[in-house]
Amino acid sequence: MTKADLEKVFQTARQLLNRSWAVEAEQLVRTAIAMHPGTPELQDLLGECLLRQGRWMDSLAVLMDGVRAFPEDQGLKLRLGQFLAGEGLHTAMEVFRQVEESHGSDPLVLLEIAMTLADLGDPAEAERYATRALEVDEDYYDAWIELAHIRIDAGDWRGAVQPIRRAIDLGGARADLWVDLAAAYLHLGFYGEAEKALD
Repeated sequence: MTKADLEKVFQTARQLLNRSWAVEAEQLVRTAIAMHPGTPELQDLLGECLLRQGRWMDSLAVLMDGVRAFPEDQGLKLRLGQFLAGEGLHTAMEVFRQVEESHGSDPLVLLEIAMTLADLGDPAEAERYATRALEVDEDYYDAWIELAHIRIDAGDWRGAVQPIRRAIDLGGARADLWVDLAAAYLHLGFYGEAEKALD
């Protein structure tokens, strides 16, 4: 399938969705994915087709599979965020619980539950799920960052140091992580360490 063919698929699928023919759009996109599986934009579009049909669980599963397959694709992450914002945190939490039952200990599912629980104001449960994600995949960069943020938001600056340092080790010198680390050291009274973190 050429780039021109893909553009035609996107255009036709959009036209079908605009006419509320989401089932037909889904069939078209699934055919395109079978022919061209390495295209994250098709995964994103399939998630939208399913959501337009009210198939929340199927849409969420497609988007999460897409994020797993294409972890660097920002479009899929944005679509997942839009799903959560559009359906509401409590609804998203119910859906994630169902996905957890069907997918077991999938670190991406566990992390999404942790992030949703944090947004719902339940830091203890959020930390438990972030920790579970890391038990499954100890090199899960995003989970280390989320664990650090959960602890920072809960005022546990001492507990935040280790996940921040682990994220730095895994993901390189992101400026915001060094700032978080410096803030943690300042709260703990380690002024020399805070200064080193900002050098």
